[in-house]
Amino acid sequence: MNSLKNKIKFVRDKMLTPIKAIRRSRLKEKNFTIISNNCWGGRVYQYYNLPYLSPTVGMYFFADEYIKFLNNLSYYLSCDMKFCKTEDSKYYDEIKKTDTQPIIGLLDDVEIVMLHYKSEEEAFEKWNRRKKRIRFENLIVKFNDQNLCTPMHIKKFDNLKYDNKICFCSKRYNEFKSIIWFKKYKNDFFVKNDVKHWRRYFNFTQYINERFK
Repeated sequence: MNSLKNKIKFVRDKMLTPIKAIRRSRLKEKNFTIISNNCWGGRVYQYYNLPYLSPTVGMYFFADEYIKFLNNLSYYLSCDMKFCKTEDSKYYDEIKKTDTQPIIGLLDDVEIVMLHYKSEEEAFEKWNRRKKRIRFENLIVKFNDQNLCTPMHIKKFDNLKYDNKICFCSKRYNEFKSIIWFKKYKNDFFVKNDVKHWRRYFNFTQYINERFK
């Protein structure tokens, strides 16, 4: 079964390669870093077939942890990543609901759920390798309203001193400048899958071209 899946993925990736090249050619700036609270940033790099210029790929943060991380980004990026057992996470009761046993990374007092990593060694190596690629001059920070997010978290995010902030939400929140409303989820408490539905509501090519001319 895995062999068949790998073959299908190989054929699909081969067919998409020229399409991704066209998408990429429309970007005026290709060297940008997305700091994301979930896997969305990684999906954007995949969509344009660009290298991961960010360590926040294949993982997610709970809202408290992410706001804390962004409030002192340079400090937390300077911390050595350590790990704890899943059952020792502050969010173990929430993680249990997902029926997963992910690796939990620690940057001082910030927890990161390393969802798509098979070992602590892999998570450690890729985090450190990718954080060296960060383009601070072309930085985008992205948030959404999942993982125990409240309106207070959204307000704090909107007030952060970053030039390029985007926040995907199931509610309009007209008082905040960084909000992109995902109408599909208007009857939900949060955007359940921005990785899948982001292009319906957000033109990333246009966003990049308007900000990095």
